[in-house]
Amino acid sequence: MPNFWTLLSAVTLLTTLSLTTFLLRGMSKVRRLADSLPELPPLPDGSPRRWPSVSIIVAARNEEAHVEAAARSLLAQDYDDFEVLIVNDRSTDRTGEILQMLAAEMPRLTIVNVELLPPGWLGKNHALHLGAQKARGDLLLFTDADVSFAPKVLQRAVAHLMREDLDHLTVVPEVKMPNWFLDSFSLTFFLCFFIYFQPWKARERKSGCYVGVGAFNLVRSGVLRGLGGFSRLRMRPDDDVMLGRLIKRNGFHQEFLYGDDLLTVPWYPSISATVQGLMKNAFSGLNYDPKIIIGSTLTMALLLVFPFAAIFFVPPPAHWLYLAVVAILLAQMAIIAIRARKPIWVVLAFPLTVLFLIYIEWRAMLTTYWQDA
Repeated sequence: MPNFWTLLSAVTLLTTLSLTTFLLRGMSKVRRLADSLPELPPLPDGSPRRWPSVSIIVAARNEEAHVEAAARSLLAQDYDDFEVLIVNDRSTDRTGEILQMLAAEMPRLTIVNVELLPPGWLGKNHALHLGAQKARGDLLLFTDADVSFAPKVLQRAVAHLMREDLDHLTVVPEVKMPNWFLDSFSLTFFLCFFIYFQPWKARERKSGCYVGVGAFNLVRSGVLRGLGGFSRLRMRPDDDVMLGRLIKRNGFHQEFLYGDDLLTVPWYPSISATVQGLMKNAFSGLNYDPKIIIGSTLTMALLLVFPFAAIFFVPPPAHWLYLAVVAILLAQMAIIAIRARKPIWVVLAFPLTVLFLIYIEWRAMLTTYWQDA
């Protein structure tokens, strides 16, 4: 009769094979923005469509390191009818000075300054809400103050939205990280994001899956205003994902695309900044549900970390089964690394980055309860 370790390793292997197949099939269903034709389909009678006007809305708070490059990439879009509204949300660095310089140089750019935050609002959510109120576009594109756009991004995205009859299009950017460990961590985060949100299902009208990415949320203005806009999300630090949920759960059509190198973002500059940045939405992104945190982190520890330790102490045949699990996990992460344009060797840090993510999730949950106590 098989002993405990053999049974556990066999179950782990079968579960790993199942999840890996599920994940890789799902990833393969996500389309690429680069493959989207930058042209509008004709109307049913064959006449050309009008390109809709677009308002690009950015919330910026103390973004002096990146805001100029990001703003210039937005203003360089190869698109006729668009405007850029950057909401300077109480910045205390040179962000406001840089934005005023750019506004004097480029008439498409409008700066909105926030001096005081109204009660009952998070700063970014209020800034995006204010920008949306002042926007004139048929479409509203919400993005972050550190995201750089290739010149054809807007044209391709709008054409895709119109061709697919979408109400919401969200695109994940290529993430730039400063060192090998954070490069590996970005892959781990990507893996967990895909497993939890299953973003390839977002475009299925009958699916309950939804998605939103702060780097690129393109929405029909009438849809957003009809739903109450960011006033429905006043105190949600995960405003991007919750925007996707709000749109999808009200019966509208959305899709998630890979941006590849058409969209790039320097995600976090250091390990400590990564912890602080993700602390804001690691718990809220899981709907403040401790059961999800406990269940997901225990599952990650058992399936994604323990096999790497088990190969050093469990006896055969469990040793060989866990070795197969490790090989599958590393192969899976190598495929994700290639998809994300990362060096394959960074996957060797995988079990450490899983532990790092578990630490962030638990710290975010415990901090939330501590502050509310």
